[in-house]
Amino acid sequence: MVIANFLVEFLNIHPFQDGNGRLSRILANLMMLRVGYTYVPYISHEKLVEDNKMSYYMALRRSQKTFKSEKETIVPWLEFFLNILLKQARIATDLLSKESIELLLSPKQLQVWNYLQTVSEATPGEISKRANI
Repeated sequence: MVIANFLVEFLNIHPFQDGNGRLSRILANLMMLRVGYTYVPYISHEKLVEDNKMSYYMALRRSQKTFKSEKETIVPWLEFFLNILLKQARIATDLLSKESIELLLSPKQLQVWNYLQTVSEATPGEISKRANI
């Protein structure tokens, strides 16, 4: 929610003549990676927003027009942003669940993946020991 709030505020400030939307999506990726959304490099947040551009602008506008009013809310924007994250996570999960996983993961990541397919849960220490990494 912090990331979504930052983005709607950033886009409301509109600090640059051009490129605010693209920069906001780059910043979204950076912030999501920093807090652990590890699937971000696999599926383009930018493309999902682009594919839903009308909804993006409508949600952004619906939230921004409430700014500096008694009924200020980012709910329309937050719903859009979270739906995009959900789509991104689902696509990444589907992609990583398919046979092409060997092409996406490093050898060490693949060892971890293969081990995790054999257990229902594991600690980091167990994973390291059993996956030989």
